[in-house]
Amino acid sequence: MKNEIFAGQGKFTSKSNVIYEGQFQNGLRHGAGNVSTPTFSASGNWFKGKPHRIGLLTGKTNGNFTYKGKFREGLAHGAGTFPEGSKKYVGQWKNDQRHGMGTTKYFNGLTDTSRWKNGKRVLTKKLQRLEDEFTKLKEQNDNRHGI
Repeated sequence: MKNEIFAGQGKFTSKSNVIYEGQFQNGLRHGAGNVSTPTFSASGNWFKGKPHRIGLLTGKTNGNFTYKGKFREGLAHGAGTFPEGSKKYVGQWKNDQRHGMGTTKYFNGLTDTSRWKNGKRVLTKKLQRLEDEFTKLKEQNDNRHGI
């Protein structure tokens, strides 16, 4: 069935072992569905073939990762949660990057609430002074202990 266009509920497995189970429209993932590959899986809503609105993405690229939150045109966009190692970021995303207000929660219970822009933390003058002070104190401590 060379020219068949999928519509409605179904399952598709590609030659590269990408498996999608869910709704199709005009041959594209569209509506509720799940996709899995050897390196990641995603479940949630799809729009014209891309993750859209709320979903869950888990994978094994560069270590294990999980993103739970909103998507727009296949990218993390809006409120989302992203655990990474011993910390977890909960906040806003735009075009797959941290953007807006977000809180990083560390394994020891400490939290850091910051503003982000295009994936980079925006340092206020006060925060920059605190970071500079911390760096200076750390260097003094390292020098005292021969590090």
